[in-house]
Amino acid sequence: MIMDGELVRKTEDDTTVTKRTETLVRSPGELQPCLLVLTGSAVGRSFRLTNSAYVIGRGSEVDIRLDDDGVSRQHAKIVLLPKNVTMIKDLGSTNGTYINSAPVDAHPLADGDRIRIGASTCLQFTLEDDIEANLRDHLYSAATRDALTKVPNRRVFEEQLERATAYAKRHGHPLSVILFDIDHFKQVNDEYGHLAGDDVLRGVAEHLASAVRAEDTLARLGGEEFGLILCGNDLHSAIVTGERLRQAIGQSPFATRGGEVSATISAGVAQYDVSVHRTPLELIAAADARLYEAKRSGRNRVCPQS
Repeated sequence: MIMDGELVRKTEDDTTVTKRTETLVRSPGELQPCLLVLTGSAVGRSFRLTNSAYVIGRGSEVDIRLDDDGVSRQHAKIVLLPKNVTMIKDLGSTNGTYINSAPVDAHPLADGDRIRIGASTCLQFTLEDDIEANLRDHLYSAATRDALTKVPNRRVFEEQLERATAYAKRHGHPLSVILFDIDHFKQVNDEYGHLAGDDVLRGVAEHLASAVRAEDTLARLGGEEFGLILCGNDLHSAIVTGERLRQAIGQSPFATRGGEVSATISAGVAQYDVSVHRTPLELIAAADARLYEAKRSGRNRVCPQS
């Protein structure tokens, strides 16, 4: 359990308290424990275990967040003990924690062990050197991140939206999408240069990313267009979010290599309706239609679905 920012590991004969912020010191060249996501929404991602303890789950306060069906808000805990011993403990999750297909309560991990949590998430515990870990991080970033803005790319956006719509359909939870477009972006490139345009794109992305929740998905969809998936948000709250972000961008000029540049954004908002949107692409199309309306009616505004 978690008490005052600490992780508590209880056995029949002792209680060990480990602060989650404690960073382990390793010798140069020493193999480092990692978790590699084999299946699930974060497939391909690796987590280096450099601290003494981690909580895994889908809640916003956990250390390793896996937003998949069947994953509890605080599902399992990994604790790194002396003498290179790594333990995993189930935290009373709904669907249990499995090591190599066997259910466990608390269990030591060995190199190559597979950990299954939830309905579709499988992790592998590995020991890697820095070269292997750095290469894996680079490959994952190249496949999932926009090279310029460093936010997720369109592929990630569409994959995450497919999972989000499936979840919303099964559980009846609200789901909304916002598409943003930087107004008159061609004029920025023409007047200040393409390098300045790149700076504006980076600045807008950083501004949006810093202002959205950890459970939301922000991505660059291409050109000057960005998308935002808001799980658990109905149309009204999505409009409020869109207006807040629109105002924040408009009030924050960007320092660029061509000088200070002011920018505004237009936004289209749509809420998922299982009776209307048969596929995630239809939900994107609905938001895109409202974005077009925002541009057509004067820009620097948020247009929701009617």
